[in-house]
Amino acid sequence: MLGKSAGGLFWMFRYLERAEHTANLIEAGLRIALTRSIADDGDWVSILQTAACLDGYKEIHTDSPTRDQAIDWMLRGAENPSSLLSIIHTARDNGKMVRTAITRDVWEAVNEC
Repeated sequence: MLGKSAGGLFWMFRYLERAEHTANLIEAGLRIALTRSIADDGDWVSILQTAACLDGYKEIHTDSPTRDQAIDWMLRGAENPSSLLSIIHTARDNGKMVRTAITRDVWEAVNEC
């Protein structure tokens, strides 16, 4: 039982950390785009590649990603297991599994996310 709780806690926080890194990567992509004098969506290919989402994107889409498509894929892509929405959902599922081992504040924070 202790191993199951420890595993659930580990993976819950690992997924939350992954969500934070994904959000930071999107923010970095937006900052890079602000430094360019002309709009170039080619930078978003490298952002998707860094997040290990490019192959999944190419399986669903045939065109090269634009800024809006890349951000949408990384935030809400239902077919993307690495999307922020999917990651938070998985973290919440792990939190449910170990609900008795976490504080109310942690549980509410995960749910608010």
